Amino acid sequence: MQKNGTLTDDLVAIRTKLLGIILPTVLLLLLASALIVILVNPPRSYERTAYGFLIAFLFVLGSAGCVFLHLNRYKTAALLTIAIGVLGPWGSLVLDPNVGVQDLFPLVYVTVPVLLSSTFLTIGPTIVLAVLQLVGLVYVMLCSPVLHEVNWPSLIAYVCIVTVIGVMMNGINVMHMRKLQESAIHDFLTGLFNRRFMQEALDRKLLRGNRRAQTVGLIIFDIDRFKMCNDTYGHGAGDAVLQAIAEELFEILDLSSIACRIGGDEFAIIIPEASEESLSGNARLVGESLPRLQIHYQGKTLEPITVSQGLAMFPRDGETATELMLHADSALMQAKREGRNRFVVYRNE
Repeated sequence: MQKNGTLTDDLVAIRTKLLGIILPTVLLLLLASALIVILVNPPRSYERTAYGFLIAFLFVLGSAGCVFLHLNRYKTAALLTIAIGVLGPWGSLVLDPNVGVQDLFPLVYVTVPVLLSSTFLTIGPTIVLAVLQLVGLVYVMLCSPVLHEVNWPSLIAYVCIVTVIGVMMNGINVMHMRKLQESAIHDFLTGLFNRRFMQEALDRKLLRGNRRAQTVGLIIFDIDRFKMCNDTYGHGAGDAVLQAIAEELFEILDLSSIACRIGGDEFAIIIPEASEESLSGNARLVGESLPRLQIHYQGKTLEPITVSQGLAMFPRDGETATELMLHADSALMQAKREGRNRFVVYRNE
């Protein structure tokens, strides 16, 4: 049974918003740089022409990044943004090797793409980019006599420190996002997915099922006479029952199934590519396994658990998540009317 959701969607959404702020800012900085080049360097000078072409090229990359971001091509937009950070300082160094003596800042800027990569990409590409730039700095240091006056140990140490900080922040951000997502999509008591995730997962499964002509089974069940358990033994005992059910579901369901606690004593199981036979088989497994649980609370053994279950299947019983849940819930109500401790498959009479 699936226990964890994916981190990617939420993290990409946050990074996309951040990239939407950074890219326009980069374009404004490039325009300001172009203005400075025009004002500082005389017309037809080498510096004005060379830096003008470099800034224009970087501006084209930034504009393309904005277009790709608008088209929801986050990764391409991120790579173009990082490329601007790489090509800016290294392009300046190629155009004028004296920048290392006259102005150290272009070399310091090699830390910018490392920080961008640590923000928008994973740790691996960030480390690779940092190593390549360090190798480039060492090569420049050895091959360019003009730059021997630069305090290279300090510069390289600075780049290394920024790289380590960037990689650490990347890892911290991922861990923080994972914790936030765990709390957002999991039920705190049972560890199962919550109702929000269940609805999103069911929508995704139905979309995929519709695209690939695959079925999706849904089981909704609740605990028979759960209120009586709470009234007799206390709410702590009820919590113990819910936790025991969750642990049993983790044990008996296969990896493709998605189990959720959708409220109170109500649970749902999504089963991709299910036939009516396999859907009923899972319901039977749940109905037979739970009563065998031995649940102890404050030295007392609680009454055996039984559940009533309603089953529905996409696309036969509904083409949307709302319809499927409504029909599964209708079948659940019928199971209760018929005496509980059973499952009922929805039939459209």
